[in-house]
Amino acid sequence: MTQPKRADVSNEPDLLDAAVNDAIAECGGDLRTAVRALVADNLALQRELDFASLAMSFGFSRGYFARQRDARFASEGRATESANIGKKMK
Repeated sequence: MTQPKRADVSNEPDLLDAAVNDAIAECGGDLRTAVRALVADNLALQRELDFASLAMSFGFSRGYFARQRDARFASEGRATESANIGKKMK
């Protein structure tokens, strides 16, 4: 049996570094502002994902729904999902 080919990831760190540099440059070199902007963008994307998952049927997703991420709950001042998992299953 042949092994599947691995994707060439040798240039991934370069692409990541370039993206980091671009984000910092967009915020005028202020690292705190850059991190704040990236976190805000991440939260917006998570909300879009939540909305899209509401529109998706149970059959379409074959019953799979991603767990809510603890970081998002904490940023919104709510209890974490992992703290509630045991309570829901009982």
